[in-house]
Amino acid sequence: RRCDRLFQVTDDFIVFEGETALLELVNQLEGKKDFSKVPNLIWRNNDRIVVNQPFYSENLADHPAPNYDGFPLGKYLAPHTVLPVQFSRGCYYKDCAFCALTLDHQNFRQKDPLKVVDELEALSKKYDTPYFFFTDECLALSPTKRLCKELISRELGLQWTAELRFEKNLSRDLLGLMREAGCQKIVFGLETYNA
Repeated sequence: RRCDRLFQVTDDFIVFEGETALLELVNQLEGKKDFSKVPNLIWRNNDRIVVNQPFYSENLADHPAPNYDGFPLGKYLAPHTVLPVQFSRGCYYKDCAFCALTLDHQNFRQKDPLKVVDELEALSKKYDTPYFFFTDECLALSPTKRLCKELISRELGLQWTAELRFEKNLSRDLLGLMREAGCQKIVFGLETYNA
């Protein structure tokens, strides 16, 4: 019943993660139109609202690099093109009572750091930009260290921004390594000041 107003402007929408669901929705629109096969889809079937079986976690290792062809990248409010990229999804900490990530059944997953650097290198060449923003909820420190070492070894000259948590093991050495690897800005999440 709470969805009735939404269906005045749309026939369906996808909840949770959408890559697999959107691909299946397109396949069904082009084919048999059996929308019951689309995971995470909430849709109207005549006068009935149908909630399909949820599919919570995409396997990031299977995902190709993002494709920004067709996006008007030059129209974004930035002095240069900054591409969003993803190293991980979900939150490795996942212990904050106030956070929605603990409610939506998402587990923490991440790509291999070498694959991420491969993607960054390819995207940088394809879209002629060295600037990236990691859209991750929070970069995990150990894989970030491996990512930084690979960026440094390849000497790609990339610049990037990321989000982190204040952690006991977030050291000056790691911050220095991140800077050397091209990190320009870190946005910190401060969940609590209790020790």
